[in-house]
Order: sequence, then C-alpha cells, then structure tokens
Amino acid sequence: LDASEKMLEIMPQDQRDSYTYSCMISLYGKTWKLKKAREMFVESRANLPKANAYVYNAMMGAEAAQGNFEEVLELWGDMKAKRIRGDDVTESLVGDAGDALNRSPYGPSL
Repeated sequence: LDASEKMLEIMPQDQRDSYTYSCMISLYGKTWKLKKAREMFVESRANLPKANAYVYNAMMGAEAAQGNFEEVLELWGDMKAKRIRGDDVTESLVGDAGDALNRSPYGPSL
C-alpha cells in the first residue's frame, strides 16, 4: 500500500485514468481504508472525462467488503441515473447486496 500511495503521489492528476482509480479504490477497500477509497472515488468523478463501470465496481466492491450493502445499491442507482452500463461484476455486486438485504435490487428497472 505504501509503495502504491507513493506512486500515486508523484503521478500527475491528468495522467490518472480509470484503471489507476479502480486499482487504488480496490486497494484501499481491501486494506480497510474505506474513507480513502471514498475520497479516491470522489476524485475520480471530478477528474475523469466520463464515469465508467470499472471505477463504480471498485467502489461497490469496497463498500460490499465492509458490509455496506445499502451503499452498493445507492452507487448502482447513481450508475443507472447517469446511464453508465454495468457489466457482470456490477450484476454480481448488486445481486449480492440485494441478497444480503433480503430484497430484490432489480424490481421493475431490469
């Protein structure tokens, strides 16, 4: 984690892409640094020209790993509102969050 943070520190913000952001968000999520993951997600939304499923999936994964299933569904709702297409990972994360909350996250929107 320390080496990754040092690399990120010297990397100009205009060179950070969705891969950079999704990797760092995932890393922070796996090391129980959810606040840092959320900060990185907010930064990605401000700096990337277009939001994508990779960054959202990373954030949903970080939230799910800590049992924040409502947050997963809120992020998915944000994706739908912004017309960001999910993928198999998105579907799995959303389905697992719905199962954990004992309700279908899809409803009539599928």
